[in-house]
Amino acid sequence: MPRISAPGQCSHTRSIGQHPYQLMLLMYNILRHPFFYILIHIIEALL
Repeated sequence: MPRISAPGQCSHTRSIGQHPYQLMLLMYNILRHPFFYILIHIIEALL
């Protein structure tokens, strides 16, 4: 049987990722890395 998609999920969102929360968590883990933390502060200083 085909899986029933969760409410609010469209076909075009699957290319981005089936779980937006997991993607957000992944982005948070990447941005929490010290290198990106320093890089963000450098970008903020330049702006």
